[in-house]
Parts: sequence; C-alpha cells; structure tokens
Amino acid sequence: MILAKYSEIILKSSYVRKHMSHMLQNAIRATVSAKSIIDVSGILEVDAPHSAADRLRYIPGISKVIVASKIPRDIESIAAECLTRAKGFKGSFALRVKGSGTTRVAVEVGELVRTRYGLKVDLEQPDHEIFIDLRENCAYIYDTIVEGIGGLPIGSQETIAFISFTGMLHPAVMMMARGLALKVIMPKKHGYDEKKFLEALGIFHIGKKLEQETIEENDNEELLSLAVAKYKIAACDLNEPGLLQKHSSILFPMVGFTSEELNENEREFLTKFFSSQGFYIFLLYLCFLPGVFL
Repeated sequence: MILAKYSEIILKSSYVRKHMSHMLQNAIRATVSAKSIIDVSGILEVDAPHSAADRLRYIPGISKVIVASKIPRDIESIAAECLTRAKGFKGSFALRVKGSGTTRVAVEVGELVRTRYGLKVDLEQPDHEIFIDLRENCAYIYDTIVEGIGGLPIGSQETIAFISFTGMLHPAVMMMARGLALKVIMPKKHGYDEKKFLEALGIFHIGKKLEQETIEENDNEELLSLAVAKYKIAACDLNEPGLLQKHSSILFPMVGFTSEELNENEREFLTKFFSSQGFYIFLLYLCFLPGVFL
C-alpha cells in the first residue's frame, strides 16, 4: 500500500478539497498504474507496486509519500507487524504512534519489541523508527517518510507564462506548487541547455501539457513587457528588485534572496529530487545549469 498525503489542500472547504483531491488522483493515475485510489481523510490510499512510490513525490500537491502496511487495528496485529519490521534492528528504536489509543499501543508494543530483540528505547535520537498511524478501523505501519513537493495540484489555479532566464528549476516548481500550470518562455539567447531544462521540468508538470515558446527579444525588460502583453499573467526567475518595481504585475519569487541563497536553494532542491532518479541524470542536470555551485 502506498500512502500519498496532502497537507495544504486539507485547509480548503469540503467542496474545494474534494475537487483538488480528484485532481491529485488524476495526476497519480497519469503517473503510475494504480488499481485503485481512495481518499481517507487527507490520505490517498494508492494500490500500486511499491516501486511506484518514488514517482509520486514529484506531483505538486502531495506533501508526503509512504510505503505502508495496512492492517487491522487490534493490538495483536500491530505488535506482529512491528516485530517483523524491527527484526534486524541494532541499537535503539522509537515507536511514533498517533491516533486514539496511542499510549497503550506505544507502551505494550514498544515493550514487546524491546524485550524480543534486546533494543534500547530512545525517543530523542533513535537508530530506528517505526510509525504507527491509528485510524478508526485500521492501522498504517511504516518506517520511512519521503517528502514531496506539497502545495496545490497543477491546474487548480491559472495558467501563467513563466520566463526562464537562468534555467533554475526551483523557481518554476515553486509556481507549480501554487497550483499554476506553466507556459515556459525562454529568451532566444540563454546560458542553459533548453532540452534538458524542459525534460527536468516535465517531471513535475504532471496532468497538464507543458507548453513552451522562445521569444526573439533579448532585453530583459522588453521580454517581460512582451510576455505580460501576450499572456496577462507572468512570473520569472530573476532576482532584480528594480524590475519588480517596474513590472508589478509579474511575479518575482526569487526577489529577496541573495545569490548564495538562491544557489543553496537550487542545490538542495536538485539533491532532494534528482539524486534518487539516478546519479547520471543528476550530474547531467548540474552540468548544464549555470550559476549553481559557483
């Protein structure tokens, strides 16, 4: 069982939440082969091969992805599953239990695991963790949580023109996480590999076609003016407060960051979402991206 959790969506009204949940489910179906998807109070139960879990973390709107065992809620079933997962543990462990009845489960199951395998309990910095999510009629048990993009599903808001001057991924994905579908605008002259940039961006732009256009204008201000005139709503990856004052209708998500902070943000983003895709792909992207790690 794969669990895809959403967080920001749950703050919406019931109608909007239901609509966005369906959008997420459609995005999941477009990404992996799932036998079924069921929304259980902010958690999407995805019946798909465990190997599909990593792909779901790239879908905007999904905040966490978990491969879990769904078992009966009784203490015997929970204990049996935890003992299976703890086999081979060395050093210390902790049970992270949430839901009604947490105290009893934590004490009884924790003691059973401790005595069976001779482990120490360490709630601060354990060597191993087992998570137990108690629901009304079942329990989810897992030991790994993978962080996703979070935010809102693509297409839940407007489609905007995103002008990529630098080839950085993080600013564009930030826009997607606000529910915005992108039409990527690129200057005729830029310093990054256009093909690789679009391929990398397409990993996240799920459920909506990623459109693109190259504009002949090379002057930054002129290009911004043309984009707004043509597409009405636009954003870009420049960090120039002066342009923000002149083009108040354009979103500048990078304004306010230093160059060092931008590079660090991009480095962390690439490491988080690309290293697991294969080190070769990760290196390819780093090689064509200007300005990062300089």
